[in-house]
Amino acid sequence: MDHREVVVVGGGIVGSFTAYELAKAGHHVVVMDPRPGSGASAGNAGMLVPSYCLPMSNPGTLWAGLRSMAGPDPAVAFARPVSLATMGWLARFAIASRPGRAIKVTPALIDMAVRSIDDYQRLVDTEQVDIGLRRTGWLHVAWTESALRAHLRSVSALRNLGARADILTNTETRAVEPRISANVHGGVYFPGDASLDPAAAVAAVLACAERHGARVLHARAVGLDRVGDTVDAVVTTSGRIRAEAVVLAVGAATSEVAQRFGINCPRIEPGYGWSLTLPTPATMSRVALMSVDDHVVVNASQAAVRITGGMRFGGNAALAPPPSAFAALRAAADRMLPDLAHIAASAECRWDARPMTASGLPVMHRAMANLTIVSGHGTLGMTLAPATARSVARQLTTMSTRRAS
Repeated sequence: MDHREVVVVGGGIVGSFTAYELAKAGHHVVVMDPRPGSGASAGNAGMLVPSYCLPMSNPGTLWAGLRSMAGPDPAVAFARPVSLATMGWLARFAIASRPGRAIKVTPALIDMAVRSIDDYQRLVDTEQVDIGLRRTGWLHVAWTESALRAHLRSVSALRNLGARADILTNTETRAVEPRISANVHGGVYFPGDASLDPAAAVAAVLACAERHGARVLHARAVGLDRVGDTVDAVVTTSGRIRAEAVVLAVGAATSEVAQRFGINCPRIEPGYGWSLTLPTPATMSRVALMSVDDHVVVNASQAAVRITGGMRFGGNAALAPPPSAFAALRAAADRMLPDLAHIAASAECRWDARPMTASGLPVMHRAMANLTIVSGHGTLGMTLAPATARSVARQLTTMSTRRAS
């Protein structure tokens, strides 16, 4: 018997959710990753945010990037050296950032994000798993009138696209989150947003995939055996796996892996973000928070606070952000939540690469007859993973049905 499997290369949130949906649909699935769930998916902010679906390739982000060339910017930074490939990507990013383009594609991303939050809720309810899901909204806070006024320009665009956003005074902001600093000027509350524990979510989704019949192989894909334009088998550090289909979901490593396999795909640029995880004795805030002045996000779970912010392009992947970058995260968090300043516990520092496309949109690219590349979710990997996975599973199930008939 010629036993073949759908091989999902990559055990992050997108790969794990894809394996889960495929296994539920009756496919024989293997997820291949040397360390599933240990990459960028586990290190992100854990936000599920329809409100953040304006693609990064927009005039505001482009302007922030240009400012960072002259000096530090809290949102975007460029490290040296910047490779020729990155320079080419930046040129395409600048073209994609032309006025009006991002607004046109945002409604589809918002729709995916809203459906994905419901999918996470369905996962919790049907699979009986705890992923720390909190559907309590996201509060953006501003410390000055000028910062709030500038932020309201993008908020206005999102409201015109159907996103609910409540503009708040100091008193109203503190009513939404009583632990917030009394010095806050005002804020914007997005009640439709949610948050979760990212590491717990990846582990739970992968475990649910296994429960439905998927198997996890702790190995690395090193090559492809081909028959014409079809992958016959995936060559791994543990042997060959005969392939019905292959889904490449390796995040920021997509371009590197595609080049190694000799397949074409749109350029995926690593955007390095950094985070702190601070253990806490209790939940430190009712809602997730972001400071619009310095783009720092605070997501509190029952036993920890995840603090994230910043994006770096270029430079050496192995080079850690300077200590000042982590200190700035902690200072911004302490400013938002004064109770945090009294917690002296040391924090876990990490930096991870987010998969960025020049267009700011994720890609689902058919690189070969039975090989699909799924990547480029940027900062929205956790937000868009369920909807992306259902699209991939639906496509592969349709292909399988056609072959069978």
